[in-house]
Amino acid sequence: MKESEDDTKFFSHLRSVLLYHQRLLRDEVRNRLFYEALQKHISSETRVLDIGAGSGVWAITAAKLGAKTVVAVEADSAMIPVLVNHIRENGVADKVEIIHGLSHDINLRHKFDLVISETIGNSAFEENILPTMVDARKRFLARGGVVIPQKVALVAAPAFIEYETSSTLGVPFKSEYLRKLSFNLISRVVNKNNVKFLGEPQKLHEEDLRVIETVPQLSNMCAKWDLKNISEANCFLIWAVSELADGIILDNIETNSWSPILCRINPLNMIEGSIEFNLSVNENDHHWTINAISGSEKYSQSYAPFFAYTKIKMDSQNMPRQRKPRPKKD
Repeated sequence: MKESEDDTKFFSHLRSVLLYHQRLLRDEVRNRLFYEALQKHISSETRVLDIGAGSGVWAITAAKLGAKTVVAVEADSAMIPVLVNHIRENGVADKVEIIHGLSHDINLRHKFDLVISETIGNSAFEENILPTMVDARKRFLARGGVVIPQKVALVAAPAFIEYETSSTLGVPFKSEYLRKLSFNLISRVVNKNNVKFLGEPQKLHEEDLRVIETVPQLSNMCAKWDLKNISEANCFLIWAVSELADGIILDNIETNSWSPILCRINPLNMIEGSIEFNLSVNENDHHWTINAISGSEKYSQSYAPFFAYTKIKMDSQNMPRQRKPRPKKD
């Protein structure tokens, strides 16, 4: 039974991870910019370390661009056969060494002139790009070496998005209770064409991976916009923008492999004024607050998964006692 359960979990994981990497490889914007960044820094004397190598595209690209040697580090056992066979398929088996494990847990024989890691999540920092690169720069990067990306930022913008409401369910059913609870949970934007931006993107937080020494707390990240009509806003979108190399900027909103994160809000009955978005992120959840000012009017809203949990727990305690079903007669 244990073996069957493990096989089922692995199959489910394999399905998702293969589809994810296939989507990454079909992202022309992402591919072109990472290629340009590698091309800018690789020579015949360059030693390259690729952390979170995945399908092997950047380790293999580095080898094909003429790098002296390449080490590809990958922790996911499901991706190791993919990595091995892509290296063979591309004829660079003599140049690329594979290490199965987490970069934090390994030691390497020499330093590297270039360290690349694409562990950038939908909301920039949730795939551990910061601790990964802090550790890699301290232990693996040669003096004068470069990192890709060299900067990562989390940006936000107020927006209006069309999404399903209780009035469009197709049945005479009200679901306001669930709607209000779900506003405390982030989600991914599937169709960017449904989004109308109401203000220019602003940086909530940016880190320079070339100099960062410690991983910061991602709390009270804040930006503010002046809007002509605050009542239009029903959400804030957050996503990553990375500086891969000087002059090479990867904006995830323009890619098809990363999805912006949706932080929904209840629209405010306010016209012209300012609206502030404050975001805190930890391992388990996102917590966001908005503060709006229009003339003498002020309004605030706060959202977090904990609020949904608290509401459900409180309401559960107030439910009437449920009658137990009668046991079946033999």
